[in-house]
Amino acid sequence: MMKSSIIAIALAGGMIASQASAATVSVDVYAKKDSVSNAVLTGANTGLSVVAGHTYEIKVDPTDTWRIGTNLPRHEGNADGMTATRLYTLFGQTFNHGTLVGRIGEGAFFEVGTYFRGIASASGALKLFMWDKNYRDNSGLVTASVAPVPLPAGAPLLASAVLGAFALRRRKSA
Repeated sequence: MMKSSIIAIALAGGMIASQASAATVSVDVYAKKDSVSNAVLTGANTGLSVVAGHTYEIKVDPTDTWRIGTNLPRHEGNADGMTATRLYTLFGQTFNHGTLVGRIGEGAFFEVGTYFRGIASASGALKLFMWDKNYRDNSGLVTASVAPVPLPAGAPLLASAVLGAFALRRRKSA
């Protein structure tokens, strides 16, 4: 009876865990307000507290554009920023002018662009910014979708089964 209960609990836990996934968050990132050159430097708060070691995905529609400066159309671009000839170095880091960048807590900035998928290097609040050295002449916004990337559906089930087998083995040897 105890053996079948442990197996049932392990299987149920695996099925519940495999169903769990965090929702996608949509956040507007403003070229002016959320520029790294803005003295306030608050960025667009995603509302997510990321966990180091977990994988996250950030997407921006490539046709979604913001205006960087006043010389249009040369200074209108998407979250990938301007060409590599327009590199700006700020805070000891260099990215293309107008690139969407992210930051976890007070850590280093990282390039997001129109698509980013990576493992969080730290834990903390995830914020998004526009990389520019003069926020005053910027306008527009891009909308980013941010989502944790869940484990494959079978991974939690497999982990639960292994833990259940381990519990059974310990019980038999005791």
